[in-house]
Amino acid sequence: MRMVLIITLLAGIISNMSLAHANKLGNFSELQNMQSLAVQAKQLQRPIMLLFKADWCEYCELLHEAVLAPMALSGLYNDYVIVRYVSVDDDKTIGDWQGKSVNKATLAYHLNADLTPTVVFLNHKGKEVAPRIVGIQEITLYTNVIHRNLNLAYASMGISTRIPVTVELLDKQSSRLNTQLKQ
Repeated sequence: MRMVLIITLLAGIISNMSLAHANKLGNFSELQNMQSLAVQAKQLQRPIMLLFKADWCEYCELLHEAVLAPMALSGLYNDYVIVRYVSVDDDKTIGDWQGKSVNKATLAYHLNADLTPTVVFLNHKGKEVAPRIVGIQEITLYTNVIHRNLNLAYASMGISTRIPVTVELLDKQSSRLNTQLKQ
């Protein structure tokens, strides 16, 4: 009986840790509905960055671990972009731009993003607003490419926001703003 209680408590702790980790990822979650995401992007005046990935894709996992998870955990990107994953090997359907149900693989196919990993930058109308990133050429420069493409997306969308060209500069800018707010 005592062992069952200990196992139950440990399962609860692990579950809470998983929820805490998921909450730390902020807006880096699985895409559920394009229509509601478009409304959010329009209200916030932010581009949408979609990562098309597959569970079996080693490069997708590398991209997640080396680039996207650190981006999410830093919280530095919450004011710049809305990011979602689209698992192309997931059979679940999601709402498309018009609210109709569509398979995730079909969505990827229609956006010509069925090669994984592919990152696309869209406005609230579903128009591509910056060059897509297909595959991984150099993982150490990937975040800088994302920054460049976000700035291209802002310009294409007529938004004056700009993100610093490197993570280090973004971190310094964020630190300066936090220091100023505390004073």
